Amino acid sequence: MLRQAGQFREVGKDDLIFFPNRPEGTHQFYNHTDEPFKFLALSTMDDFEICEYPDSKKINVTRIKKIFQGDSEVEYLKDEQDPRGYWPKEYLRD
Repeated sequence: MLRQAGQFREVGKDDLIFFPNRPEGTHQFYNHTDEPFKFLALSTMDDFEICEYPDSKKINVTRIKKIFQGDSEVEYLKDEQDPRGYWPKEYLRD
C-alpha cells in the first residue's frame, strides 16, 4: 500500500509511481501482507537535496549524508519503527 498526500492506495505489479520533490511528494510504502514487496527506486541523487520526514520530524541533508531531528543527528529509522499509527485500521492486520 502507498500513503501519499493523505491518500491510500494499493500498489500493483508493473505500477510506475512518481513522487515530486515537493511536500506533496512525501510518501510511505507499507506491506500489510506476508508476501514480499519488491520495488525499483530511481533517484537523481542530487547532492543538494534536503529530504523531510514529516512523521518523525527529521531532515536528511544528502550533501553531508546526515539525518537530523531538531538539533541532534539521528539514525534513519528513529521514530519510524512502527508505521501502523499512520494507517487506517482497515489496512492493518491483527
